[in-house]
Amino acid sequence: MINLEDLGDNLRLYKGDCRRLIASLPDNSVDSVVTDPPYEIGFMNRSFDSTGIAFDVDLWKDILRVLKPGGHVAAFAASRTYLKEAYTDRAPWEYYERSRDHYLLHPETRALLERLLAMLRDEGEEKTFAFLRREVLQKR
Repeated sequence: MINLEDLGDNLRLYKGDCRRLIASLPDNSVDSVVTDPPYEIGFMNRSFDSTGIAFDVDLWKDILRVLKPGGHVAAFAASRTYLKEAYTDRAPWEYYERSRDHYLLHPETRALLERLLAMLRDEGEEKTFAFLRREVLQKR
């Protein structure tokens, strides 16, 4: 089932199974996609975390199909979760470096992401979060 919530000012929030929802939308019709897919790590042996959605190539192609030119995708991932004790503040940068050429990002978004990942890698989480709160979030 797909639920539509009209938030006014030409803003609509769709809630439902992403595969059915995305397939129903026309090309170049979405300004942004925000998704937190299951991480496929078998979290607590729960079935919701073993759906295959995160690695469903057809779904990601559909997301790009419906995205307007210049649109944004915010897809959450969990390096800390699946690396467990092996996680360091370098891990997100290393993950990004391995696949950066596959990311479809606006140049300004890419520059900010790379700055933040480098800051996390070089200065740690506490300083990076302080910078985010002070310089990024308060200026919006």
